[in-house]
Amino acid sequence: MATNVKFKVDDYISLPVRTGVKSGDPVVVGSLVGVAITDEGGGVGNQPGFASVALAGGVEVNVPNGTTFNIGDKVYVTNAGAISSTASGNTLLGKVTHTNGAGRVIVKIVQ
Repeated sequence: MATNVKFKVDDYISLPVRTGVKSGDPVVVGSLVGVAITDEGGGVGNQPGFASVALAGGVEVNVPNGTTFNIGDKVYVTNAGAISSTASGNTLLGKVTHTNGAGRVIVKIVQ
């Protein structure tokens, strides 16, 4: 077995996140984008400043009031960790795969 393989599957990994991140919040770490699976401080070893983050898959996120997404639309994350439909100055989280009409959409994470 190769001794340099550190993660067989890295779809969920502990990463440094901004203070106060809660499970379900979108996060951007460098050029990586995902959704926190644990609260900040709940990553590997429960280290302050870290959280377990999903880097792949379909995740359900809250949509800001007054914002409408359709299937296939691109979803972005602001520097503050909010969901946006605006590309300029924001980071692509992924594309909408499902809408439920109740302020939430399912987004396929795109790296």
